[in-house]
Amino acid sequence: MELKELRKRNQGYFLGADGIGQKDLELVNGFIEKIELSRTENCQTLDNVEYTTLSGQYFSSGIIEFNTYHDDKFCIVESGSCNVELYKNEFMHSISGGCFNGRKDESKFIYKGKIKKSFWCFSTMGAGASHGLYFEAMVSNFEYNERAENKKHLTTKNLTKLSIYDRGADTSEYYRYIADGKAWINESKLNEYLTKYKAIHEVDALDNRSVYWILNPIKTFIFNKKEFDNINAESCVKYWNGNDLPHKDVYFRNCLITYIDRHEENDNYPSWLK
Repeated sequence: MELKELRKRNQGYFLGADGIGQKDLELVNGFIEKIELSRTENCQTLDNVEYTTLSGQYFSSGIIEFNTYHDDKFCIVESGSCNVELYKNEFMHSISGGCFNGRKDESKFIYKGKIKKSFWCFSTMGAGASHGLYFEAMVSNFEYNERAENKKHLTTKNLTKLSIYDRGADTSEYYRYIADGKAWINESKLNEYLTKYKAIHEVDALDNRSVYWILNPIKTFIFNKKEFDNINAESCVKYWNGNDLPHKDVYFRNCLITYIDRHEENDNYPSWLK
């Protein structure tokens, strides 16, 4: 790494980017070399892992750590941050953030190649607020999927997970089905939604809940009438945010993109919203 790049990556340094000097660069490059030269096709502490939990939750930047629980097993930190330091000339690390999932089967880590991963260390000024220097190093990348073989494709990497709670038949004054900020008044409305999003039902319901995997719902606002009209899909008027507005639904890969025509509001919204 060059000094210019290190300064660019650390604009929030307590002395300002220009306060990062040659000795800091040498420190960081020493850590990069130490990390990169020790990588192999066998999983090690500090390697990256694309981790899928038993329930299908996907984490693209998990961190592998060995012997976390002092039992000679590997642990996966779902989405952590890793600090590296020298202590009495020994290379040390500390991982924090995210959930620690321990005691993983080493044989189930599948090597996928190399990937850049973020690390940080304190500068030569020592520990202190905003004294951290952030950098990247190439590490080995692995996949670890805990799902059953017939469910490995059902993960939040590709789809959206929907856990639907059935409140029972005696809900005439309320919505019967609720899930993640959504609600359906009856089974007909629920099935309409599930059909639209090409839902896949996952059996294993608990506590009156059913799990479905649906296309990722994406809303996109269009502030230009011509742009909205050029979208190749049927338009229908739906209620949104207090108004009836034209909508268009487009299937794209694992997503259902809903375009909403808001051109009449064009003058009332800042450019960063458009």
